[in-house]
Amino acid sequence: MIGYYIIGGCILGAIGGAGAALALDLFSCVCYIVSCGNSDAGMSGTAILIFAIIGAIIGGFIGYYRYEDYRREIEEEKRRNEAEALNNILDADYNNWHNRLNNCYEHIKQKVYCKCGTDDIRNLYNAIWELEKEKENKQTLARPYNRIFLEKRTEHINYMRNIIDNNINNPGYYAIFMILRAMKCLYSINKENPRFDYAIHILEELLKNAQKKTHYIKFMQYGDCIVEADDPAYSICLEEKIQELTDKIEKIRTNIKKRQGEFYEKLDSDFPNIIDYSAELMWCIACKKPFNQTSFNNAAYVFDIYTARCAVDNCCTTWRYESEVYAANQKNVGSGEKRQCLLNENVEHLLALIYAKNKVGGTNTVDKEKTRVIEWIDNVIKFGDAEEGFLLASGLAWMGLYDLERIVLRQLFDKKVTFEMEYQDRLSFLESGGNTNIKIFDVGDKKGFLFDSSAEGWNKDAYDMFFRKLEMTHKSLEYSLMISKWTKTLPLASGQEISQSQMEKAFEDLVKDFGTEIILSREPAKAVNLANVEYKMPFIFQFTSERNRCVTMLFSSDKFGRNLNISILTMFTPEKDLDNEEMKKYALAIKDNIYVESFRESICQVVDQLIKEKVTIYDEEEVSRKIFS
Repeated sequence: MIGYYIIGGCILGAIGGAGAALALDLFSCVCYIVSCGNSDAGMSGTAILIFAIIGAIIGGFIGYYRYEDYRREIEEEKRRNEAEALNNILDADYNNWHNRLNNCYEHIKQKVYCKCGTDDIRNLYNAIWELEKEKENKQTLARPYNRIFLEKRTEHINYMRNIIDNNINNPGYYAIFMILRAMKCLYSINKENPRFDYAIHILEELLKNAQKKTHYIKFMQYGDCIVEADDPAYSICLEEKIQELTDKIEKIRTNIKKRQGEFYEKLDSDFPNIIDYSAELMWCIACKKPFNQTSFNNAAYVFDIYTARCAVDNCCTTWRYESEVYAANQKNVGSGEKRQCLLNENVEHLLALIYAKNKVGGTNTVDKEKTRVIEWIDNVIKFGDAEEGFLLASGLAWMGLYDLERIVLRQLFDKKVTFEMEYQDRLSFLESGGNTNIKIFDVGDKKGFLFDSSAEGWNKDAYDMFFRKLEMTHKSLEYSLMISKWTKTLPLASGQEISQSQMEKAFEDLVKDFGTEIILSREPAKAVNLANVEYKMPFIFQFTSERNRCVTMLFSSDKFGRNLNISILTMFTPEKDLDNEEMKKYALAIKDNIYVESFRESICQVVDQLIKEKVTIYDEEEVSRKIFS
């Protein structure tokens, strides 16, 4: 390349030198003609050659220097292009880093808002720490790595703090997840600072309480519940308990509104218990007479704040946001399409309200809640928590509200909710006209002859349900079922007494007539389903033959003035070597067993003989021997 510039310079220089020589020669000739009048003077060829050589040498030097300028320009442009390319690479690398940092934080935000997410969010920060390492290696370059990383970190911390501060007072069920996850984010973004451990523990306990299906009411089995505030002994201090719970809730609510410290280390340690306190307060108010609807609503409001499920347009959200959207919808009635809002309270709220309404006005008052109950069932299914629907049905059975229980079970069934066999049996029983609660009692360490007096009104469907329930719960029947109860009041003569020893001797003589088919014994008897039904030492006749298998009859008498009150209870008594299906068949057979009626008449004859001829058991009957019809 340089040779071209030098040669070209030489050629141009030589031409220029020769041209200069000719020009000078021409100028000299002109001057000579003017001065001398002739043109004989002129430059020789040698002189022109010398000029050409000098021009070539000068042109060569000029060509060389022009080449150097060109080379410097090329190199400078190359340097500029290389610098620009490097800047583009660095910009692209920085932008890529910046975008990845933004994406990491945005992904974490989405996880914080994730519907009921329970996975550990802290692992998501590993990507950010990797980006921090990249930043350390690149921060000497002319890019704001360090400043942007700090800005994004500060922005993220403030964002998470706003989530906690804006929702911790009135979160709603789903927002508790969000608050806890935001707190874990603060823990992680601060390099797992242990000073956040206390706040995380408090919120985890709060969430654990919020996730419980019930808080104060206890479900022992379907249709069998315990509410301590309903105990008459508890009612003595009900007013004091209500005040105590109100004070505890108010203290927690007041503390939550205060600043909780940089690391939320000032969170009230009693905070997780606010749900249990408000649940107990609801039930205490529901059990107290007279019922105060305003006080109940206030307690239920606090309970709902931490347990109600909120959704807007099928997306789970916070209590606060859902309430705002709901209020906006109410104001814009008829002004366009509304947003879909769902706010479904926990089943315990609804049970406590129905319980209170039932105590105030019975089924007529409760019937006014049917529309609300049906809407609640629809919503609870939409939230995917049909289990609470069955808890509601169980609570209604416990309250004896069988018509509303049937409506709830039918609604669940019509909505294609998965039904366990127990619920199918219960619905079938209710729709066939059944109106009682089928329970299996745990006798524990109770002694004596135990029986369930509520079985007296059972039909075949009830027995089907009872024994299927035994099968499903893998329980054994440890008490008798009362099939029927026969009572009679007999007048006695003035001063007439019939001792228990006389009766015992007479009954011993009676069973001798039946050989080994009937065994007589005496022991205390008690109903497992009622607290006040007890017989001190009744006569118990146990049948042993195959035709009367599982039959037991209990006889009790009590003298009251000039009357002798007698009771004859016919029982089904289980045997350990029978399975549930066999026991059901024997229990149903007792209802139409002629031997049972025959033996009851024999008992009456014995009592009749003891009273003698003064007063007989049949004197008040218009037709002889019709007392069993």
